[in-house]
Amino acid sequence: MKRLIPLILVFALLLSLASCRNDARAEIENELESARAENEAKIQAAEELSEPDEAPAGSEENEEHAEAEEIAEAGQDAVKPEKQNSAGWDGILSSEYTVQGGKLYYENKMKKGRNTVSMPFYTDLKTLSSDGLCPDPLCANEDPAVCKYISVNSSTRFCFADDSTFYWVRNVDGGPAIWRYDLSSDTARREYASSSGEPILLGADDGTVWFKDYEQQIGNGRAVMQPFLKGLDVRTGKVVFSVPLPEMANVLFIRGGKAWLDMLRTVTVLDLTTGTQTELCPIPGTIGAWYYDTQDDSFWFSAINQENSTGSVWEYKSGACRQVGLPVENIYYFQLTRDRILFSSYEPAWLGVSMAPDHPPTYDYSGGKIWAVDREHPSGTPELLYDTEGKYVLCIAWVSNYSVFGNQLFFDRINITHTTVEEEDGTVSDYIYFDLTGDVPKLRVDLTTGEEELIRFE
Repeated sequence: MKRLIPLILVFALLLSLASCRNDARAEIENELESARAENEAKIQAAEELSEPDEAPAGSEENEEHAEAEEIAEAGQDAVKPEKQNSAGWDGILSSEYTVQGGKLYYENKMKKGRNTVSMPFYTDLKTLSSDGLCPDPLCANEDPAVCKYISVNSSTRFCFADDSTFYWVRNVDGGPAIWRYDLSSDTARREYASSSGEPILLGADDGTVWFKDYEQQIGNGRAVMQPFLKGLDVRTGKVVFSVPLPEMANVLFIRGGKAWLDMLRTVTVLDLTTGTQTELCPIPGTIGAWYYDTQDDSFWFSAINQENSTGSVWEYKSGACRQVGLPVENIYYFQLTRDRILFSSYEPAWLGVSMAPDHPPTYDYSGGKIWAVDREHPSGTPELLYDTEGKYVLCIAWVSNYSVFGNQLFFDRINITHTTVEEEDGTVSDYIYFDLTGDVPKLRVDLTTGEEELIRFE
């Protein structure tokens, strides 16, 4: 039994090795090699002090020692892949967030003068430090003509070709255009200028940055705006692909030369080489949030009935589409991780009356709560991860959402504005509305400690 004591050291080092980042792998392997040598010395010393009886071949003790030696020799590669990043988001494409190089990227807005200016911000998911992309400490971050990292009244997703090559639709110098940034050299250049509107970045795949834009076409004697799927070559910056899309097509993402489309109650895949369209899955509504797991080729999405704001979660895998049986019937929003499904049920929390015509009521449709269930057993008892308790708004009219990474929650801190209006009959009415045009900072919440950080664009 004395042989088992040093073995614990080996297993402890292996567990640490499985969780380390790649940039520390060499250091850990050196420590493991030293520990292995020390372990062998302790085993030899223990054998000299113990009874001379050898454990019989094939015994549990010898098998355990052989297994430990085999794992130690193999190093990190011996750890089963499914155990790595088991609670993470690696390998999951998402409509809801952009993570690149271990950093969460998002747009941070601030009202400056008559304009709302915005800049790509990031939070390092390991250190939790946050900052904007502009590296100049003397930059006032006010004039888009001077600071190449800010834009005027822009709202879009980001796109990375690699950890340092970044694309963003920036509205400056005459209109919206796709700009390319080399973050390592702090340089930027305009790659594509749209003449018809704001191009929509869709992501990068195999050296091509994909986006959707509109072009004016003449049909039946009248001008119409036709949507096009286009591709920018990362190396040359030239448009190397342009094909018209059906009017109802909403491009979700592109992977392996195929575009995944939301085609009016059907998920369809378009082969970009042959032009062949294949219907995969019917949709009982319109697609809300979606996630594609690259490790098991599963596609998860919420199907939304916008008439009554209810929805459900679905999975397409291995040619079959199924509704995911969550503990509650109506789902407003959800997020997929490696081992969990996070969701908010359709639980409208009344906030007030809107100033819109006919004064419709205003709700936080999520009820301010986030629940979690095991991905392999989604119908189990849910765990309450977070409750705003009325302090914040999580989900309003499809324009706000949240993302959870480990024990860190991120969502937009939306301003809830109350105002009073004197009506024609002399009465005074109280109204509420959400201000999405001014300051919209990101709020980070530590789900373990409750610590909150408001990440502002100053």
